[in-house]
Amino acid sequence: MAELIIKVRQRSTVVPEKAILPLRDRSSGVWIKNTEASRRWAPLDPFLSSIPTFIHRDVYDSIHAHALKGVPDEIGGALLGHWSVDGNRYFLTIAYVLHLHQGPWCGRTRLIFPHEFVWALDRFVQELKVQDPTVLRLGLYHSHPGYGVFLSSTDLRMLAGFFNEPWHTAMVVDPYSGDEGLFFRRDNRIAPRGALYVLRPREIETPPRRRVAFSNEFLEAGGRA
Repeated sequence: MAELIIKVRQRSTVVPEKAILPLRDRSSGVWIKNTEASRRWAPLDPFLSSIPTFIHRDVYDSIHAHALKGVPDEIGGALLGHWSVDGNRYFLTIAYVLHLHQGPWCGRTRLIFPHEFVWALDRFVQELKVQDPTVLRLGLYHSHPGYGVFLSSTDLRMLAGFFNEPWHTAMVVDPYSGDEGLFFRRDNRIAPRGALYVLRPREIETPPRRRVAFSNEFLEAGGRA
C-alpha cells in the first residue's frame, strides 16, 4: 500500500488536448499488453468508464525494472504524460516517469512518498514543461511484490483524496508475476482495470536520464519527448 505525505495539487480546469489515437496512427506501432478489462473506449463523459492508456515502451520497461530492483520491499514513482481526446474518445499517454529510490520510506507492505519526493516532482514537471507544455501529473505507481495487483484500503484513500481528476490513475505492478494494472476512480467507485497499450519503440532520440538530488538518495527521471 502507498501513502502520500502531502496532497499533490493539480488544476481542475485542465481540458484534454486534441490528438490522434495511437491505434489510428500506423506510425506509432502498438503492442497490446494486459487487456484483462474491457477494451471499450471511453465515451464523451470520461467518468463513465476506465480510460484506455498508452505507455511508451522505455517507460514501461523502466517501471518494471525499478519494481524488480526494489524487492522484497515496495517501491514506486510518479507517472507523467498527456490526457487527450480524439473525436469523442478519451485516452492517456504515459510519457515520463520519476522513480523514488529505496530508503526508509520503503517497506514490505508499505510505501510512503515523502515531502522531498513531491518537491522533486514539482521541479521535474517544471523542467518538462519547457519542452512539453501540456504535460500533466497522471498519478503514481507502486509495487506489490508477490501479492498481486489490486488497490489496498490505503491506496483507495489516496486515489480518492489526492488523485481524483478524470486523467488521474494509479498503477500497481507485481514484479514477481510481471503483471500490472491501472485503476481509475469514477463516481465514488473504482472502475474496472483499464486496457494498457504499450507503444513500440520509435526511432527518435530519448532524453537522457537525469538524477535529481534527494537527501542522500536520488531520483531517476526518464521518458520520451
